[in-house]
Amino acid sequence: MQIMHFTPPQLSEIFQVNETTIKRWIWKGKLKANTTNGGHYRVTNEQLQDFIRLYPQLSINSYIIRRYNNEKEKNVNGWEEYYKLILNNKHKEAFILLQSVYISGNNISIIIDEYIVPVLWKIGFEYSKGSISIYEEHRMSFRINEHLARFEQFVGSNIQKNKKVILLCAKGENHMIPLQMLNLILSKNNRDTHVLGINISYEELEKAVSDIKPNMICITKSYTEDNPKKYLEKTIILAKKYKMFIALGGSGWSVDIKKAPIGKYIGWFDSMINFEKFLIKK
Repeated sequence: MQIMHFTPPQLSEIFQVNETTIKRWIWKGKLKANTTNGGHYRVTNEQLQDFIRLYPQLSINSYIIRRYNNEKEKNVNGWEEYYKLILNNKHKEAFILLQSVYISGNNISIIIDEYIVPVLWKIGFEYSKGSISIYEEHRMSFRINEHLARFEQFVGSNIQKNKKVILLCAKGENHMIPLQMLNLILSKNNRDTHVLGINISYEELEKAVSDIKPNMICITKSYTEDNPKKYLEKTIILAKKYKMFIALGGSGWSVDIKKAPIGKYIGWFDSMINFEKFLIKK
């Protein structure tokens, strides 16, 4: 698994100082940092937290760090606040909230499970009641997708080309955000990802598998009412042929699939935390 890190430009944004100041802290030994082969500085989350603890006066102007100091003693339970911020179109403040939770030592998979997923459920529930408009549903979903994309800056580039993963939505499924979440977690764990997109037929999947030859297929299914039994049966045959693993996610799968134990070729995962644990072992 990759070590999550911050670059001087990212830290300058967090601390509200210029990049030279960040480098000066590193040169003086106040902020510990690692150096890449190309001579670039990389600061791990642990090194950042040590700096904040030892030099609180240097982070006094940072709203993100103030949020960190407020969040570090709490459990991760602020999805309601995140929802209110994006509902009121305060997307910058919403991302700062997520960033402060990450800086306080929480893994990205925890942020997804404890913030992003509950808020997506809340958006769907409020829209079904007519409490928010289709415009608001689309706007909020777009901002969540944007926030997930911004977390990619904390993921390194140590991708292993021999660990290829295909990501897709099952036939009839048109929600892209779960693929964005999966792509983030897989990239964080060094996987070479290939996103096919939404509403992928078995024929399209079969062609992609033949071309890419992945080690794993991730299929999401959240809100579709149909149960593509034949689709999944053919995919399992395909997985056995190419010796791949099928990872299923989302609430749209049938109860018997959800309750089945993780096998050699297939498994359903109820959270990104558990999926990441599986990736680390595999």
